[in-house]
Amino acid sequence: MIKRITLSVISMSLLLAICLAGFAPQAWAQQRSNFGKEFYVAFGANQGGDESGNLMALYITSKVVATGSVDVPALAFHQTFTATPGQITTITLPSNLSAGSVEITSSEIIYPGFGVHITSDNDIAVFGMNHKTWSSDAFMALPVSVLGSEYRTMNYNSSPVSGNETACEFWFVATQDATTFEITPRAATASGKPKNVKFKVTLDHGEAYMVQGDLVDSNSDLTGSIVKANKPFALFSGHKRARIPTDAYNVDGSVSRDHLCEQIPPMSAWGDSVIVVPFSTSARPDLVRVLSSSDDNQIRVNDQPVATLAAGDFYEIRSLPGVTVISASKPILVGQYMHTSWGSQGNTTTPAYGDPALALVLPVEQFDTAYTIVSMVNPTAFTGNFMNIVVVSGEILPTIYFDDVPLSSSQFHNVPNNYFKYAQIPITQGTHSLHSRTNFGLTIYALG
Repeated sequence: MIKRITLSVISMSLLLAICLAGFAPQAWAQQRSNFGKEFYVAFGANQGGDESGNLMALYITSKVVATGSVDVPALAFHQTFTATPGQITTITLPSNLSAGSVEITSSEIIYPGFGVHITSDNDIAVFGMNHKTWSSDAFMALPVSVLGSEYRTMNYNSSPVSGNETACEFWFVATQDATTFEITPRAATASGKPKNVKFKVTLDHGEAYMVQGDLVDSNSDLTGSIVKANKPFALFSGHKRARIPTDAYNVDGSVSRDHLCEQIPPMSAWGDSVIVVPFSTSARPDLVRVLSSSDDNQIRVNDQPVATLAAGDFYEIRSLPGVTVISASKPILVGQYMHTSWGSQGNTTTPAYGDPALALVLPVEQFDTAYTIVSMVNPTAFTGNFMNIVVVSGEILPTIYFDDVPLSSSQFHNVPNNYFKYAQIPITQGTHSLHSRTNFGLTIYALG
């Protein structure tokens, strides 16, 4: 969503839609996925509205009929659900700060019972939405069965817009009692804890904790912070409300910003090659960050060496030139950031798509053969709804079915100097399905 420094509203908005996809990195000893029977998620701080337009929600689907429940002990929230194959079940969570909300608002404070606990009798997939009137983003949840105990964060610089300062942030939830965390921030924290100096906190199951950067320093960036624990846990990362790039303005001199959030996969699930397809937008190019897991990590972009990174460092492509292949000698995590809008209120000639948003670009090893997707139904706010597809082409392009209708091979284009093809296809709002006999990658997003 976009907002002026003066708090008046510009008529542009962005919301990443939700993609229910397989998550099966070859790096793990056995195949895992984002389907599971138990999840813990949490909602970090978001800014952008008067609380009346908030929507913090879960979107649930399954491959077979599944029944389960959602609990937020701190808010005495309990709701049962039934998930149906090919459909989306929506659970609306408490989201008004004055009346009780799942949103975590303060840095470096333990939040007992704020972990949203989801359980079911059969495997389900879960997605979270953190939506305020002028600021939104969504994330794919990972089940407890695939969580790890060591992560690095993906963030963006704090946004010290005068009177409306917002910080980069990450937050996590313990899944077991007596979980001791070791946190090494890559920048000074909001409470003044120094960069690159480890500190500890102990949480019981369902307790949540958030760390924010210095909200008045535009150089404050927590990207690459390491969080370890003695037991598996769920980590989320992003920004309260980011401005991308940090010096970006709309053509009328206003500033547009948006919440960033993703659940971060454990470092054991990172891959070493990704294909980045730009978001469909008439405005500025995307920004991409390549985060290194290890020292002496040699990064190549379109087969050209660009950097050798130490553990926790990142390489940034400030303006993505087009479809881009990124590879590394050791595991990486890649974040694709949508830019601040180039347009302004009342712009009727050029779609001013492009509020800040964060999507993780999952590695080729995690491509899957079938997806159920949902693009939020809101025709007024979200006027552009798209899917980006990447597939191994070989001699013959595999047939991909969208709602049981085959996509045309003419919709696909060659990835330069590679054996992959990609497509960028408009879609209608609502629930859809895709499947193929071979693995393919998929990103779903909506703009307005």
